[in-house]
Amino acid sequence: MGRKGTLTFVLLLGGGACFISGFIPKEIEWLIVTLSLVGKFGIAAAFAIVYVYSAEIFPTEYRSVGIGACSMCARIGGILAPFISSLATIYQPLPLLVFGVLSIISGLLIILLPETVGCELPQTLQESEDFGSDQSIWYFSCCKSRSNDLTGEVNEGLEEQKI
Repeated sequence: MGRKGTLTFVLLLGGGACFISGFIPKEIEWLIVTLSLVGKFGIAAAFAIVYVYSAEIFPTEYRSVGIGACSMCARIGGILAPFISSLATIYQPLPLLVFGVLSIISGLLIILLPETVGCELPQTLQESEDFGSDQSIWYFSCCKSRSNDLTGEVNEGLEEQKI
C-alpha cells in the first residue's frame, strides 16, 4: 500500500468520524463514543504514517530540516489542541467539528502530493521539485508490481492500479 492513499484514507476516516459525531444527539452516547474512537484511530494512524511519508518527500540534503519543520508544526498543533477542546464551553460539539474539518482538509490536500512507494527518492532540491511530476494527482499505488531484486522475477499477484 502506498503512503499517499493510506494517509488520505485514515485522515478522511478520522475527520469524517469526528465531524459526524458532532451532529449525533447526546441521547445516542454509544454512537458518539464509537465515532470519536474511530476518529482517534484515524488520527493516530495518520500520525504514524506522516513521519515516514514526509521523510520520503524531502530531498536527502534537506531531509533533517524538513522533518524538523514538520515536527515543529505538529507541536504547534499539540499546543493548540487544548484550546480547541475548550471551545466546548461555547458549543459542545465544536471541538469535534473543528478537528474533523481540519483532518478532512488535510486528507484532501494529501492528494496533491506524489506517491513515494516504489520510487527512487529525491537526492537534490531539483530532483525533489521534479519528484512526482510524471504522476497524476489521482494516482494512488494500492498494489504495485514488485520484482525480486535477486532473481528478477516479478510477483504477478500484485498489480499497479490507478484510482
